[in-house]
This record gives sequence, C-alpha cells and structure tokens, in this order.
Amino acid sequence: MYRKTITLQPDKPNLPLDPIWPGVNGSALLVFSGVPSGFTARLYLTKVGAEIAVYFDAEENSGGEVAVYVPGANFPAAGAGKYEVVITETATGRNFWCGAGAVTVLAASSGSVNPGYGTALETYIRNPTTGLWHKVTAEINEFGEVTTTVEQTGVELA
Repeated sequence: MYRKTITLQPDKPNLPLDPIWPGVNGSALLVFSGVPSGFTARLYLTKVGAEIAVYFDAEENSGGEVAVYVPGANFPAAGAGKYEVVITETATGRNFWCGAGAVTVLAASSGSVNPGYGTALETYIRNPTTGLWHKVTAEINEFGEVTTTVEQTGVELA
C-alpha cells in the first residue's frame, strides 16, 4: 500500500500540494498533517480520465493522525489525475480549501494485470467503535454468485 504524509497549511492554501504516486489498482493511505483541532478533512480525487471528483472523508486514528484510505479501485489506469483537500470547521460548517496536488498513477509492473479489476473486489472498511480497519474480500464462484467475507481481526492502517 502506498503511504504519504501531506502537510497542509490552512492559513495559506498551498497550491500545489505534494504529488502522490500510487500504482495501478494499488491502495493509498494519505496522512494529513496540519489539520487544526476542531476541523475535519476531506480528500477530493479526480481519477485518471475522469471529469468529476469523488471524495473520501479523513478520520483521526488512535495515534492522533488524520488520515484517509483510498481503495485501489480508484486508481484503475496509469496516467495523470489530481486531488484537492478541504477542511471543515466542525462548529460552524465553514469549508477551507487547502490546495491541490497531482496524482500520477504508475503502470503495474506485471503485464498480466487487468486495470480496473482486482482490488475492486478487495478493500478495507473502518469500524468506528474500535478505529480499526477490516479487510473485505469477495469471491465469485463458477455460477457468478458473489460471497463476501470480512476479517474479524482489524488492523490500524495509519
């Protein structure tokens, strides 16, 4: 999994933010430093070849880091995209744009990779009670029926 710490300067939006370099179908964990107390953070990701961004809400882990997990299905093909970070003041709901950065999705090293498929069947979900992440997998049998499982032992990604 790709992990990167991105420093935010909310008092002066810093365009551009550091570039990120995930691989095709590779998950990413982005840690935001500089998020003030009393604020939440959201990542907007414009995928390779897309015109409309998708967003992911960041959460604080047990170590006090504000992080966002982006499943690998959001990096389906090699190429260039972008991301933006917005923080929201919890008390007022006011939004502050912190900047944008380049996303360069690197081609997979194996010629047998089918971009856009693979990790779409495998991702993590966060248990808000424990703060741990649980791996979710899906298996498709010969009849096309899907069975999903969730690992009961959670892990801390950030």
